[in-house]
Amino acid sequence: MKRLAFCLALGLAAWATSSLQAQTVLYIGDTNAAFTSYLGGFGTVTSTTTGNTVNVTDISTTANAWSEGIGGPGFTVKQALETFDLVVLGRSAGSGTLNNATIRTNWANLNAPILSISPYQTRNDRLGWFSHTGAFDTTLGGSAGDDVNVATNPLGLTVGAADWYVHTTTIQSPSGSGSAGDGITLASFNSNNTGGTRNGLPAAFLWEVGDQFGGLASGIPAPARRAFFALNQNATDLSMLTVDGQSALTATIDWVMIPEPSTWALLIVGGGLLAGVGLRRKRQA
Repeated sequence: MKRLAFCLALGLAAWATSSLQAQTVLYIGDTNAAFTSYLGGFGTVTSTTTGNTVNVTDISTTANAWSEGIGGPGFTVKQALETFDLVVLGRSAGSGTLNNATIRTNWANLNAPILSISPYQTRNDRLGWFSHTGAFDTTLGGSAGDDVNVATNPLGLTVGAADWYVHTTTIQSPSGSGSAGDGITLASFNSNNTGGTRNGLPAAFLWEVGDQFGGLASGIPAPARRAFFALNQNATDLSMLTVDGQSALTATIDWVMIPEPSTWALLIVGGGLLAGVGLRRKRQA
């Protein structure tokens, strides 16, 4: 029993050491210094734009200078994307070009945590995460106050009405609620906006590992965590979020980047077994 406890402790230490290594974030979207700086709080940021270093329309077999610079000759864009601890998709990341079944399937099967901040990509005929048909920009009106309803969630956010967005700013949201499949609605807009046009529409979705999507990618289980969080029309400006809104976004990113508990357990136990093998070999020597 003592040997087992020792091995598990060594495994935990090995996992903790690896988790302290620098995290890496890839941001694909419009250049925005403030947003890139914000993402820097989660790890080393690589910022790029569509058509520059990341070809978002072919992530299965294509290798380019960018991907080969990460992994060497023949290293594909898909392989390069999967080296990052978080991939953030902004609006400029090829909305129309993602309207392709092969591309949609490749992105759905990408084994990397992904946060989309643009409903133009997540809609049914693009990445296909949930089944809304479009997106629209609306300037929030009325007096400042609660604008979303937070549902039961794994992030520890307080359930109920919350004030996430600065009023008189432009918000981009899906044009229909749609189905998120096995995913959960983290928050939805309430009637405290211009004409109540967003009432009931989703502000944020979460998909755990293994959850099936609800749009055209339905039937595909997420290989890593996914999240959608509605930002503004340029999908890069944090000035339209209140303090609570930024806290919610931060909690969402933290959740997406952290492996699910079962993965932790496998890492710890696996590290413990390796430590045990090493200890046994040392004693035999």
